[in-house]
Amino acid sequence: MKRYGSTALPRLVVGALALAATHALITSTSASVTMVQANEGIEMTRWAVRMASDRKLLAPKQFEFSALQLNECGRMVGGWLKSRTSTNPPC
Repeated sequence: MKRYGSTALPRLVVGALALAATHALITSTSASVTMVQANEGIEMTRWAVRMASDRKLLAPKQFEFSALQLNECGRMVGGWLKSRTSTNPPC
């Protein structure tokens, strides 16, 4: 399998993770905005992984691993967003 020197996918992943990491350091209003941005980054990364798989740049196992990890990241961000928009405060 040919290895490409593109850094677009790693930059997407690092960007989404950086937004999620800053979530704890900012006020509640801007935290929701940051989590929405992180969710958008995860969606862009999902798209890039799908495109890489379609172009046979990823082995099936690599795609499976990436998809599972991105789903987990999406669940975490979704949970944070839901807890921010929930009318009932967490116990």
